[in-house]
Amino acid sequence: MLAPDGSWGSANSGTDPLPALLAGCRAKDPACRPYAVDGDVVWTANAGGPPQ
Repeated sequence: MLAPDGSWGSANSGTDPLPALLAGCRAKDPACRPYAVDGDVVWTANAGGPPQ
């Protein structure tokens, strides 16, 4: 997870850690979104924010 302010988080446990990680990140910054899932980059530049 990345947030526009550059903060980040990661998870690697459980069968689907993404929903819990996303909820926790978005509680701090609603603009948080995933950068990579299962080693595949899913970030899209048109949504704005990091990385830069």
